Amino acid sequence: MTPGTGPVARQPGIGDAVLVTGAASGIGRGVAARFAHAGWHVLALDRDAARLTAVWGPGGSDAAAGGPVTPVAADITDAAALTAALRGTGTAALRACVNVAGVYPASTFLDFSYDDYRLNFDVNVLGTLTASRAALPYLRAASAATIVNFASTAAFAPGDGRRILYKAAKAAVVAITRSMAFELAAERIAVVGVAPGPVETEGSAAYGDIGRFAGSVPLGRNGTPADMAAWVWALAGSNPLPFITGETIVVSGGAFMR
Repeated sequence: MTPGTGPVARQPGIGDAVLVTGAASGIGRGVAARFAHAGWHVLALDRDAARLTAVWGPGGSDAAAGGPVTPVAADITDAAALTAALRGTGTAALRACVNVAGVYPASTFLDFSYDDYRLNFDVNVLGTLTASRAALPYLRAASAATIVNFASTAAFAPGDGRRILYKAAKAAVVAITRSMAFELAAERIAVVGVAPGPVETEGSAAYGDIGRFAGSVPLGRNGTPADMAAWVWALAGSNPLPFITGETIVVSGGAFMR
């Protein structure tokens, strides 16, 4: 990559578009809303078609967020379906691809099953790879672009031992972020990771234990989807942060430092 070129060199322009996976809820929904508020065309992708429509469809709860939002119902682990779904949007180019979709079911070394393994690695790892590769022709069509992969502080911290496969999968996301960055640097596509600490979402609330983390966060609270969206916007938005690729940034309120 030539000094002075790359994602930071571009200026915001009409027609900026972003693909956000997991956009029907939680962090993905927050990221989609942040870009939509800035006037970007958002491809809001989720496998839950009903929820996607309820949030981003005509008359949906977030449909008036700002820029145009195109709901895309597809499974990120199905390469053929995902490729067809993106083609069907009519989008010519993407400035960013944000891989938020993920799962975090409990598992331990002593009781994990094959199904547990497949779920964690198919969605968190294969899904990140598949969505990024499906988006690649559109990212290449932009003058410069950024891929943001969502990892987790679980990739670095031992934790309580209850999500061994989730931790392994998110560590893999950190690793593939580095490899993707190396491969795509010459094409002026930056690849960065975001590793959240505890974030209050519908999904984390469903596990019933998110509240217990707040007291151990130095900044005094758990994170929110809006916090994570602000970082994604800084990394991949209209004026992305310069001269960075391959790094995974911890955003945890100080709950994890390295």
